[in-house]
Amino acid sequence: MKEINERRSIREYKDIRLNDEIIKKIIVSGMMAPTACNMQNYKFIVINDNNKIKQLIENGTASFIKENMDMILVLYSKKTNNVEYKDNIQSGAAVIENMILEATNLEISSCWVCNLPRKKIMRKIFSIPKYYDIIGLVTLGYSDKLPGNKKLKYSFEEVVSYNEYKETSKNIDRTIPIIYSLYKCFSKYKFIKKIGKRFEKKF
Repeated sequence: MKEINERRSIREYKDIRLNDEIIKKIIVSGMMAPTACNMQNYKFIVINDNNKIKQLIENGTASFIKENMDMILVLYSKKTNNVEYKDNIQSGAAVIENMILEATNLEISSCWVCNLPRKKIMRKIFSIPKYYDIIGLVTLGYSDKLPGNKKLKYSFEEVVSYNEYKETSKNIDRTIPIIYSLYKCFSKYKFIKKIGKRFEKKF
């Protein structure tokens, strides 16, 4: 519970690289996560090459990503029998959750990032085979930021019902996915990046 309560998404890091042993501990913790049918079909790409990071930035990614950062790209095989429930994505997401909790345990700040270039571009940059899905990117580093107490948007009563669905909270704004899709299509253009940057979380 300590790591669960203390974990926060941090986007500002010191200019200090992590050593290989810390990276390994975080990845191995991810590998301990539950996966569909215990297939463990994950792959990890450790990103610490500034040329690769530049390509990410040039093709439109989260604005806080800069050179000299440590990042781990998490992939999971798309060869699944459970296409309807996309258990490959569920498995990969469980892996990332383990990783960021272990990072918290090691007093390393992290952020789970899905604001990335389109998957077609990502595959080209990192030579990713088509049968692996890109689940997310985890940024890692030391930080002075102290996020404080997390504020939950909803109470327990607003999100929980028993035995059948009941509307207990405000409807989700459906315009956000449409806006985001348009942003991803044009995010490589500098003026679009500037607009998008204004609405990104800074911390």
